[in-house]
Amino acid sequence: MELQGLGGPWTVQGLGNLIRDCHPALVFVAETKCSANHIDRLKYRFDMNGVGVDARGKNGGLAFLWAKSVDVLLQSFSQNHIDVSIRLSEEQEWWRFTKIYGEPDAGKWELTWKLLARLQGQSSRPWLCAGDFNELLDQSEKLGGPPRPVWQIRNFRTALLDCGLYNLGYLGDIFTWSNKHPVPNTVLECLDRVCGNTSWSQLFPSGFVSHIPMSCSDHKAIHIHLTSKQKVSRGRSRPWRFEAAWLQADQCEGVLTKGWNWVMPGANSDDF
Repeated sequence: MELQGLGGPWTVQGLGNLIRDCHPALVFVAETKCSANHIDRLKYRFDMNGVGVDARGKNGGLAFLWAKSVDVLLQSFSQNHIDVSIRLSEEQEWWRFTKIYGEPDAGKWELTWKLLARLQGQSSRPWLCAGDFNELLDQSEKLGGPPRPVWQIRNFRTALLDCGLYNLGYLGDIFTWSNKHPVPNTVLECLDRVCGNTSWSQLFPSGFVSHIPMSCSDHKAIHIHLTSKQKVSRGRSRPWRFEAAWLQADQCEGVLTKGWNWVMPGANSDDF
């Protein structure tokens, strides 16, 4: 599970509510706006293991928490990513999970794509890459405000394709971020997403992603389910896909929630 922000008590409470309701095995939080020491206190509070990247002043900061029943090997980290190898059980193959926080400054977005390319060359394992990329894959992923420049969208698409990553799509509302302004100044965008390579989709053919509204954040939580979508009540929602080369079979639809996963007693290792 992936979340945005830990800057206030309401956000921490919202994260606690998500953990209680979803029992994720993994939690990733971007824009924590706090020190790694604060993340240490959170992992004890939720009885999980975890690592944190310090915020720079009042900006940035990353946290990754995981259930004690999950094997996690930290590979690398920076202000914009945490890269780990994961094994949910002794019987399962090791796979890779990279949490991305894309550069918020449009002038530095190219740095995020270079980071992806560098990470791609470091492992051949099944790879899941998720987070706030701060970019769109299509103009339809934005409502309100000026359109995104076509070259920016093209560069993001190219970066993913060069890494062999494909957008998993989602269940629920398309937009994951809101500027929280009243109409007619509202802007909605799909900035958060889950991407994987072909070997990851073969390892988890029934995985899927869902978006969870968060009243305490301008981002929705991203919930990744690794098992059949029949286990999740989706009402009348229908899966959406971008360039379905990645998801050619219905059971491959993915679910990811923008938020971050934590470890709790009795956590379900089939969910993030």
